[in-house]
Amino acid sequence: MADFYADVMQALQRLRVDVAISVLPSEVAHPIPFPDDRTHATYEPAHAARFFRVLSVVDTVLKQHRARFRGRTTPVQFFWGTFDIALVRYSGHAVRPPKEAGIIERYGADAEEVCAGWWPGDERVPYAAFYAYAFPKPDGIETHPITPAGAAWNPDAGEFILEYETARSLPDPRSGLLDFFQSTYAVAAKLTGWDPTLTEINAPPSAAVASSNEEAKA
Repeated sequence: MADFYADVMQALQRLRVDVAISVLPSEVAHPIPFPDDRTHATYEPAHAARFFRVLSVVDTVLKQHRARFRGRTTPVQFFWGTFDIALVRYSGHAVRPPKEAGIIERYGADAEEVCAGWWPGDERVPYAAFYAYAFPKPDGIETHPITPAGAAWNPDAGEFILEYETARSLPDPRSGLLDFFQSTYAVAAKLTGWDPTLTEINAPPSAAVASSNEEAKA
């Protein structure tokens, strides 16, 4: 990591690009300043390639989920700290962060939201998984059933979790993921009183359905 950081900064200097950044990683356990980090020195190209493939596929499913919402959302985004890919939906209601909140929470958690995404795991959840949560957490959300089978509330993470390997084993993984994202959103939206019309989308039929209808008319 130290060598990579030095190479990047030197390349920027050669381009006469002056930058000043925090050299301490964010949102990771036991952070080491980049210039001093010679602990993280392993790079496995096959692992990196597989990680990229997973992100690319999950990105398409999250974009499909995003299209089913009429309100304000983020783009599908990748977070540098936890290395997760996520989509956030908003109700438009403001939230006052707690006084003890850090800078990320003060500026990034000032509105009601329902978030869904995928990440490779951490100390609390030591496996790759899809997740969903509402902020602020509605009372009793953990008692509500969701789909597909195998998805459940994880008290350690404080979120709904669908293990990656469980999702891969579903008969139709894409449909199963959409069920997970939509069912967790539906529970959160109901408990927090979000406008139900936000997910009422008047979409045209798919090409296959349209073709079938035309054939039936003929």
